[in-house]
Amino acid sequence: MRSEMRRKARRERTSFPESDWPHLWILSPSCSPRLLDGFGAKLHPSADWGEGVYFMAKFLKTALIAINQLPVTEDTLWLRVLGKRGTQKQAINELVALPQQNPYRQTILQILANWRITINESDNLSEQDRELLMNLSPAYLKWQEETLEQGKREGIQEGRLEGRLEGQRQMAENFLRVRFGELDPELASTIAPMLQLPPQELTRLLFNLEREELLLWFDNLPIQDDTSKQEAVERFLRVRFGELDPELASAIAPMLQLPPQELTPLLITLSREQLLERFTLKPNDQ
Repeated sequence: MRSEMRRKARRERTSFPESDWPHLWILSPSCSPRLLDGFGAKLHPSADWGEGVYFMAKFLKTALIAINQLPVTEDTLWLRVLGKRGTQKQAINELVALPQQNPYRQTILQILANWRITINESDNLSEQDRELLMNLSPAYLKWQEETLEQGKREGIQEGRLEGRLEGQRQMAENFLRVRFGELDPELASTIAPMLQLPPQELTRLLFNLEREELLLWFDNLPIQDDTSKQEAVERFLRVRFGELDPELASAIAPMLQLPPQELTPLLITLSREQLLERFTLKPNDQ
C-alpha cells in the first residue's frame, strides 16, 4: 500500500511525507506478555491512547490491539464485538442494550445476524463455531425481533416478512455500504438483480464476493477470456451453493457455451437442480 501511494504521489508530482504513511493495525482477541515483548510493543505514552493498544517501534508504523484489554466504553464496542468468549459476549449484550436511535446499532446488528446465519449453514461446526453462534444469538434475536416489529408497523404479515423485497433491499444496501465504505451508483445498480436470490444465498454472496465479482454477476460486466469466465463461474457457484461438487462442476462446460449476458440471469435465478437439469449433458448430446 505504501508503495502504491508513493507511485501515485510521483505520478501526480506531489509529496508523500512519512507522516502520511499508512499505519498497520493488528487486531487480536488477546496478546500475551511474551508476544508483546517479542515485538517490542508498548502502551503509548500519550493519554490519548488507553489500555489494550500497543505500539511497535516508530519506524514500523504498526500497533497491536489486544481486544480483551480494551476499556469497556461505547468507543471500543465496535472492536470488542470481534473478540472471543466473555469479551465478545459482553460487547454484544451492550450492543443490544443501546438505544435504537444509535446511528451504528442497526447496521452492526444486521452484520452480526448475517454472520450467524452464514455460520449456522455450515455442515461441520467446530467447538469455536458453536461458541460463536451462542455469542451472536442475542444480536440475531434482537435484529429479528425489531425487523418483525417494523414489519407489523408497516402492516406486513409476519409470514411474508422474510421474503419482503424492501427489507432485503435495505439489508443489501446497508451491508454493501458498511463492507465497501460507500454505495456508489455502480454498486447500487447490482442490488435489484441480487434480490432475485433467496435471502440465505444472497447473504452468502454478500459476505464472500469481492466488489468486482458482485459487479461481474449483477451488473453484467464483460468477461475478458474463456479462462477467466470459467474461473468466475466456478467461484460464483461455489459461493452460492456452499461447494462445487462433481455433479455441478460437470455442468460448467455447457454453461460456458452461452454468452455472459444470457448466462448471468440463469446463474442468479435458477436453483441447483434447475441448473443441473438444463446444463447436464445427456448421453445423446455427447
